[in-house]
Amino acid sequence: MDEKSMLTGHNLTNEIAEAIRYSRMIICCLTVKYSKSEMCQREINFASDCKRNQKDKIILPILFEKVHLNDLGGVGFLVSNLLYIKYERNLNWEETIIEQIRKQMKPIKYPKEKFKTSRIYKKISECEFREAVQNGDMNIVSEYVHNDGNVNAEDTYGTISLHD
Repeated sequence: MDEKSMLTGHNLTNEIAEAIRYSRMIICCLTVKYSKSEMCQREINFASDCKRNQKDKIILPILFEKVHLNDLGGVGFLVSNLLYIKYERNLNWEETIIEQIRKQMKPIKYPKEKFKTSRIYKKISECEFREAVQNGDMNIVSEYVHNDGNVNAEDTYGTISLHD
């Protein structure tokens, strides 16, 4: 979700729900802290509900700590049947993330009238993406996902939802 485009006074929960609803891919950066957050639990539940109704929606969980899914409670249960990436800094995990995003993001033509807004993101290099993943700059990660992986920015609507 692009925090810079949010307006003061807007309902954060509604903004997040809209971002999830109109995203093609939701990347969840899972930690124990994430799994204990009531708001994050609501977000992953909402994303799962959206996925049931929109079969082409993708949820890509990334385990950002050395943790088992069982340790994440209900969040772990929700993502247990999904392909997920384990964060392992010594095993080129950035490459794995990039590869999975590219595999998952196939061009899909949606009718423009189906969506309220269209956001065009600037082109981000793979080097900038890797640095953003390492630094946790999810706005740059979102921009990269929107422009790369065979996704034409003109055909992409909404945002990618990412959390710490």
